[in-house]
Amino acid sequence: MTVIGAGAWGTALASVLALRQPVVRLWAHDPARAARINATHLNLPYLPDLPLPANITATASLAEAAAGDAILLVVPSHHLRTVTRQLAPHVRAGTPLVVCAKGIEDTSGLLMTAVVAEEISNCPVAVLTGPSFAAEVVRQQPTAVALAAAPGTAPVADLAAALSQPFFSVCPNADPIGSQIGGAVKNVIAIACGVLDGAGCGDNARAAVMTAGFLEIAHLAQALGGRIETVMGLTGFGDLTLTCNSRASRNYRFGRAVGEGGQPQALLAASPSVIEGAENVHAVLDLAARCGLSLAVCSDVRELIADRLSVAAFTAHIATTACHNEKIFA
Repeated sequence: MTVIGAGAWGTALASVLALRQPVVRLWAHDPARAARINATHLNLPYLPDLPLPANITATASLAEAAAGDAILLVVPSHHLRTVTRQLAPHVRAGTPLVVCAKGIEDTSGLLMTAVVAEEISNCPVAVLTGPSFAAEVVRQQPTAVALAAAPGTAPVADLAAALSQPFFSVCPNADPIGSQIGGAVKNVIAIACGVLDGAGCGDNARAAVMTAGFLEIAHLAQALGGRIETVMGLTGFGDLTLTCNSRASRNYRFGRAVGEGGQPQALLAASPSVIEGAENVHAVLDLAARCGLSLAVCSDVRELIADRLSVAAFTAHIATTACHNEKIFA
């Protein structure tokens, strides 16, 4: 198997695959990084002090990487189309593609599986998502995620079995829409939770905004044809809970820094990693508008990031926002 993308999550998934596969190829955009991974069996700065299995072979060649019998696409959502387009000429027809990016394409409003299907139309596409921090997976700490594809479109059961380990359970489901909406929107809600914590608002406020955000995820997923049962599981409630409550979350940490007085645009510019919630909030709201939905928490996060809403104003009406969502969604 092959993993496209040598960030933290791509490297973590490669380490899982390496427990069963004799050779796992890990594609890195930067040839120097690929060489360092092969020489040291470490991926700095993403996963410092976490040695990687020796049977992971890094490469900067998409042609070499495409030789796998299944390909995991683990690049940031806003780079997924470009990388998939570059990969397409090298992929054998029928090779299962597993999308491991969380987000909505800004220009089209498409979910990640649809982006991949547009670029590589002769391969089955599934999505792997759920509550999972990369460092914990590399340490083989218990983790459960979901693998989703529309019925009959991808060998989900076989792929889930190939990816699973005793510490890494992969649960098949047939709702890629609901699974992807949870993964995209929870990053925006995590920013809001971080802002509240940074401003010292307390646990009550975080619980309120998580609940309000969960309702926004649920109703957007349903409006697009997803199932409420999916959102109540790992890819919705589970992923939201993890991301909104841990400093290991980049989105939460960014929000917390804003709540403590940092300037959003300066923080984004200085971040060594992509803050997916900040990247995706515009696409989330555009998609919601097409469905006739108004997402109050996501809207406030967009205004905060754009410096059109102060932290004080955000925190002052967050309880009212939660009640608003309760009335219109619950």
